[in-house]
Amino acid sequence: MKDAKFLIPHSHTDSPTPQPLTHPPAPSQEGESKRGRTNHEQQIIQMPVTVLIPTPLQKFTNNEAKIDSNGGNIIELIDALETSYPGIKEKICDESGKPRRFVNFYVNSEDIRFMDNENTALSDGDEVSIVPAVAGG
Repeated sequence: MKDAKFLIPHSHTDSPTPQPLTHPPAPSQEGESKRGRTNHEQQIIQMPVTVLIPTPLQKFTNNEAKIDSNGGNIIELIDALETSYPGIKEKICDESGKPRRFVNFYVNSEDIRFMDNENTALSDGDEVSIVPAVAGG
């Protein structure tokens, strides 16, 4: 229906000569959304979430086991934690900024490895648990 044209008369008194009814052109610039704003102009909305901090990392959070933070996904949440609690990111992320293999993240008790990993979306009121893996024999 992309190329469909609808015909309507000029007015009730004119001859019934049909005129094409056209739609405004679709956005043509790369990265432009349907509302006419480019992607970088769209506002990023960060959602408040509760983060459960394991005991070994509580030295970064003033000994708080439960904190509120923001982020639209796990990566944004980690960046927000680093802003509020400097030094925590290097303990839970590798040099590329991704969560370390031995640190597990759960969103509402669901392991992010079975969701969208560090891109797992967060919603208002979610609970994120940071759980370091434990090895032993």
